[in-house]
Amino acid sequence: MRSPDGGTTAASAPERRTALRPLADRGAAAVEVAVLIPALLLVCLGVVAVWRVWWAHSQVDAAAAAAARAAAQATGPDQGRQRAVLALSVDLPAAGLACAETDVLGDASSFDALGQGTGQAGAVTVAASCTVSLAALFVPGLPGAITVTAIVTESVDTYREHGR
Repeated sequence: MRSPDGGTTAASAPERRTALRPLADRGAAAVEVAVLIPALLLVCLGVVAVWRVWWAHSQVDAAAAAAARAAAQATGPDQGRQRAVLALSVDLPAAGLACAETDVLGDASSFDALGQGTGQAGAVTVAASCTVSLAALFVPGLPGAITVTAIVTESVDTYREHGR
């Protein structure tokens, strides 16, 4: 830095910075970092939690669609429910989703269309639920697990063959 008369000043750059900074501000950057790092960590873990729930929902939705397709090709209500359960038990682990609990929701009426005669239109509804653990994230205020549910309806082929 040049002085008004064109010469250079004797103070070096670090001395000028400390001379301009009040003594009360020393260490403020360390305190700001100490406050911001946990807040940023909580935000990042919150984003991971939201992503995990969204991803689990998309996987459960895809597995429920596969289960509904499998059930719609069955020849009767009991076989339809069995196929739906089998499809879910295969598709969810294959997608990498470790469900604490998996279930095909709904009663036998969801599969009644499978018992109708040939030429009758109908639909099969499969509701799949999966409990996803969030305990590993250690985010205060988050529940330990969230249950994700997907409901998919698949039309039954009108002219499929019945196993009677």
